[in-house]
Amino acid sequence: MNKISLNTQLKKYQGLLGLLERLQEILVSSDPLTSFTQIEAENFLELQNFYQQQMFPLGEEDLGEEVSAETASRWRSLNTEIHRSMKLLALDISLLKAARSPQMQKNRRGGISDRLSTLISYCQVILAPEQSIAADGS
Repeated sequence: MNKISLNTQLKKYQGLLGLLERLQEILVSSDPLTSFTQIEAENFLELQNFYQQQMFPLGEEDLGEEVSAETASRWRSLNTEIHRSMKLLALDISLLKAARSPQMQKNRRGGISDRLSTLISYCQVILAPEQSIAADGS
């Protein structure tokens, strides 16, 4: 298996974080009583493609000797949660697209916003110097 530098992996998480924050900003700034817009769809598709092509293939074995076993375990747990949350985000967005009543659309948007916040927090934990994998690589 190819070893990817820790710095390269952290840059991918920074990219994922940026896409998540952008989608959340778009979601928050749009009318909460409207259906899923084209702009939101395009940004979600970009997020989904980035995750599937750049993030999902990463495994803890890719870290090599740069991190401790404890950090690799934490990394694996966070990646599992990110993967699960990305799948649930896709489901949440499908449910928003199907929602017809304004109240249901508002509720679905709230759920998506919460899911994005959770994903953002996972990325921030990975990227936080005092708590992350980067601490082992220093």
